[in-house]
Amino acid sequence: MSFEIALAPMIDVTTANYRKLVRMSSKTVVMFTEMIVSSTVVHIAEDKLLERLGEYDDNTVVQVGGSDPIEISRAIEILRKLGYTMFNLNVGCPSSRVQKGCFGAVLMKDKCLVGRIVNQVYQDTGIILSLKIRTGVDELDTYDFFKDFVEYIVNGTPASVFYVHARKCWLKGLSPKQNRNVPELNYDFVHRIKSEMPNIKFILNGGIKTFEDVFKHSNLDGVMIGRAAIDDIFIFYKLERSLELSKVGDKTECSLGYKDDNDNFLYNINTITKYLISFGPSTSLNYKIIMPLQNIMFGRKGCKQYKIELAEQLKRKVTVSEFLFNIYSFIY
Repeated sequence: MSFEIALAPMIDVTTANYRKLVRMSSKTVVMFTEMIVSSTVVHIAEDKLLERLGEYDDNTVVQVGGSDPIEISRAIEILRKLGYTMFNLNVGCPSSRVQKGCFGAVLMKDKCLVGRIVNQVYQDTGIILSLKIRTGVDELDTYDFFKDFVEYIVNGTPASVFYVHARKCWLKGLSPKQNRNVPELNYDFVHRIKSEMPNIKFILNGGIKTFEDVFKHSNLDGVMIGRAAIDDIFIFYKLERSLELSKVGDKTECSLGYKDDNDNFLYNINTITKYLISFGPSTSLNYKIIMPLQNIMFGRKGCKQYKIELAEQLKRKVTVSEFLFNIYSFIY
């Protein structure tokens, strides 16, 4: 079983265009779409759905949110007919909006319903959902609770893949942003359950930023990266490069491979150029196109000026070719 590196699902981040740019730089990363609610899939026009989800490839997972087994099954069937083959159920989002729909992290309090969802989808479509979960929710934060949830799903459904955000979450009192920071990381739960269930696939999410972080969790089945990919959309290219170097035993170059050196930066610029040209040289810029480019200067000299210029170019609605000509003076 190969070690998986995945892009976490993030609302307003892992858009179709963001994932398009990630894929241009990394062929192996498993990419998650933004969560899409099952009712939206069922009622939205097909062209709008395709525009929102973007191009299908074998390493893209559509994350679905919902709590109605029948509706989720219908949504999966619709998505499958559009070409998508991998699907994930959101059992980890703590936002109040999601809670009102009785899905996301609140589902960890109802393992029976989660089991019914997984089984309904499998019965109707033959698709086996993966789950994105937390280590706990509210006061239910013991290892016994976490293990009991996973065991129930494993023993009662065909599901065998869990993406675990290694933090508990609070459904009240903390914002989604605070729930990504305030509860302490609990890697021990994930490593412990993997040792007790070696045949089940566990991918760890939370606090992964460097190759060294990835290496620490190499006994798991993979890692999922979220916020670090917001700061650096090319992190997956760098990790792939580091992992390739580590396989040949070059530990010095392995560490260097992750750093944003000049070679990496030149690669980034070339990839960005290909990304922009893919929309057509005469296409006018819009926010959806340039959103993935906002942080490409993160940590480099001129970052502030670059963002100012980016906003100005967007305001002027310049074409792709004009943008490329104008922006390079601020990048180099």
